[in-house]
Amino acid sequence: MLALLIVSAYSNTFKASWQFDDKPNILNNERLHIEDLSPDTLWKTFFAMPGRDKWYRPLANLSFALNWYVGQDNPFGYHVVNISIHVLTAFLLFLATTLILNTPRLKNNYTPKEVGRIALMSSLLWALNPIQTQAVTYIVQRMASLAGMMVILSIYCYLKARLSLDRRRRGMFFAGCLFSFILAMMAKENAAMLPFSLLLVEIVFFRQDNALENFKKKIPLLLASLIILLIPVVLLAMQSRIQFFTAGYETRPFSLAERLLTEPRILWFYLSQILYPLPSRLSLTHDVVLSTSILSPWTTLAAIAALAASMALAIVSMRRRPLLAFALLFFFLNHVVESSFIALELIFEHRNYIPSFFLFLPIAAGVQVLLNRYHQKNRLVSFLLVGMVGVVIVGMGCFTYLRNQVWRTEASLWRDAMQKAPMDARPVCNLAIQMGWDEHPTPLKYDAALALFKKALALNTARDFLKQEIVANIGGIYFEKGEFREAVPYFNRALQMNPLFFKGTLQFDRHTDHARAVG
Repeated sequence: MLALLIVSAYSNTFKASWQFDDKPNILNNERLHIEDLSPDTLWKTFFAMPGRDKWYRPLANLSFALNWYVGQDNPFGYHVVNISIHVLTAFLLFLATTLILNTPRLKNNYTPKEVGRIALMSSLLWALNPIQTQAVTYIVQRMASLAGMMVILSIYCYLKARLSLDRRRRGMFFAGCLFSFILAMMAKENAAMLPFSLLLVEIVFFRQDNALENFKKKIPLLLASLIILLIPVVLLAMQSRIQFFTAGYETRPFSLAERLLTEPRILWFYLSQILYPLPSRLSLTHDVVLSTSILSPWTTLAAIAALAASMALAIVSMRRRPLLAFALLFFFLNHVVESSFIALELIFEHRNYIPSFFLFLPIAAGVQVLLNRYHQKNRLVSFLLVGMVGVVIVGMGCFTYLRNQVWRTEASLWRDAMQKAPMDARPVCNLAIQMGWDEHPTPLKYDAALALFKKALALNTARDFLKQEIVANIGGIYFEKGEFREAVPYFNRALQMNPLFFKGTLQFDRHTDHARAVG
């Protein structure tokens, strides 16, 4: 059922085009364009960071390289793999959820049939949620979905080990847990929170009544988790050779403090998208008003207070409502890497792939409680509940299908983003690039590209130097049109803005052997 419904919801994506970061990471990344499967060739794919010969997400890049070996730049095979990963992740989530419902804390609460229903319902609601499209349909975000598959596999192995009575089987599953964690880190670094997620599983579902004694027993596990987590942090800090906590902010239009103040508001926005996932609320880019102080805007303080209150409530209610407490704490915990101090862009929907794993578990369990209550008392209400769940699941699948329509072409994706994020320069610039650097340019396309680039100058950019690239692109369009007097001032202006970030404006046209301008 999981496979059937997921493939149906994503059935319109097999021919979806390459998008945005797909190009530098896959299409233009020659290290992934392999022609044989020799160990030396496969090893080189581990160092396929765009523009740099550096160890970079080797598991994800190896999978891209194998895709290229089979089908080169045909996106069909990449989408098949991405959807397959999503199906496997949903099935592993189903299995892990069944184990969670059989832990010491919950094993007497549900019958085997109820466990199956709750696990299936929560897994379907997660897998068919339209917010997952950015991690599944967007080819390069296989990095996020592959890491997610390995994370949930690791959680499953940990639960199997903890519930196993046989020492040999327990050792095998603990080894599988560790190996899955290593593979998850080789797909994407946000998997670094997995040791703390396992600690959360232990505290919520396996702790005994004597909390103090139980905490003492878990001290070695806590220390081991801290050490495991600190290893990638230290390695990242050593590689950067600059102050780790402020690295990257020199090119961002926001400071570390502004990012930390803004992210709580974004976390609540993510939650609203997950629980109210209309396609009209989803976009590759979003307009985000920066929080410049705790009261500007006023929602900053409200978001921080609500965040603190919800985490405190989850901790306090851990004994009485373990599923709700676990779902909330798991969500916030797994946003720490991408929604805290690191100088990443403020918002991307694919960051919810792992954090949202268990958000629907307490909802599914609550529905099961209502079904039990009304099964004998009022059959009509019981049937209505079942029907409502079916409508919600089918509705989510339909919303996912509709959202996937936007990913068909680059133009359709950027037009959608431009409507939903009118203050963001990125969709405007990408539409301009589509027109200005088209294989068959026309005067009308050049004029449209110029208008879009000039509009983008007044909009927000993800990095400060992108303004300079917009100016250079305007000069490049004038150059293509043969209007050299208009082009020169823009090229000069781009150089004056920051010579270090300026990407040369001339390259040879492969068809005419003449120099042409590029942004």
